[in-house]
Amino acid sequence: MLKSSITEKIEGFFTNGFDENGMIVSPEYKEKVLSLNRIALYASLKWLQGMEAIDGEDLERFEYTKRCRNTLAHEMRTFASSCVDFDVA
Repeated sequence: MLKSSITEKIEGFFTNGFDENGMIVSPEYKEKVLSLNRIALYASLKWLQGMEAIDGEDLERFEYTKRCRNTLAHEMRTFASSCVDFDVA
């Protein structure tokens, strides 16, 4: 969800209209964004950083959030079966 909200907003920024297949994305998107990294998400983040919309601290927060999400997603069974008491006060 976070991934698509980032990549789709950047792709939408480079959209030149719509046709029967959806958005018509400008070739500039490939040149200015996708050329920054082979993974569209990281290319988008790097482009945002280059535009000074985010900084290094934002990227660190993103990576931390991603690690937390991955841990929860991949270890859900462990968390669920460990009877850990979470204080959500």
